[in-house]
Amino acid sequence: MSKKYWYMRLKDSFFDSDEMKILEGMEDGYLYSNILLKMCLASLKNEGRLMLNNLIPYSPNMIATITGHQIGTVERALKIFQQIGLIEVLDDGAIYMLTIQGMIGEGSTEADKKREYRAKVEAQKAVGQIEDKTRTNVRHSNSNSKSNNKSKNIYSDDPDLNKAINDFIAHRKTLRKPMSDRAIELFIKRLSKLDSTKTGQIAMIEKAIEHGWQTVYKDDGRTEQQKKYTNFNQRDYDFAELERELLKQ
Repeated sequence: MSKKYWYMRLKDSFFDSDEMKILEGMEDGYLYSNILLKMCLASLKNEGRLMLNNLIPYSPNMIATITGHQIGTVERALKIFQQIGLIEVLDDGAIYMLTIQGMIGEGSTEADKKREYRAKVEAQKAVGQIEDKTRTNVRHSNSNSKSNNKSKNIYSDDPDLNKAINDFIAHRKTLRKPMSDRAIELFIKRLSKLDSTKTGQIAMIEKAIEHGWQTVYKDDGRTEQQKKYTNFNQRDYDFAELERELLKQ
């Protein structure tokens, strides 16, 4: 029987991203960075979805066990990961690693087995999509229209917001970090969670594109000078204060 293995490809610029610099600048930043990478590795077989045996969502205690870190450190890390857009936690507890798209690789000594596995992955993704669509009557009744909309790059009934979403998708491609259909779905959920208004969502998208960000952040009313930790040409920002603020939210 041939042995199959999974691997993760990190670009040499991985730790130069805004998110990783913010993360590692915190007091326990290198612990958080280690936890993040171990979570990514644990999610490889499910293409970024962190679930035990594809059935049980990982709890902070379980993550602490597999990463070898204390539960308190893991709980703080998970909260910060969510706040800065590194993970998305769904209602069923499933954790999606948002930074892993394009970093997953698979090796096998037999090409046929590789193709067979890919077919299984696609089948499982299709099952997951069906389960998601049947969670509510609204999603079930609109499943066909959603599929048609995706093929036409329609993600919102508001023309301006739809254009902004498509602009952001194109922006991610210029960063060489294209978004999968699942990543786009999670991105739209994040928009709604951060701001319920169309104008607010458009503003967040435009600002993310302007600053070259990989995701969107809610504008809390502070000036750019007060948010200078997002500008890495300046090195006098207070990471400890940033970490405290993220953990409060």
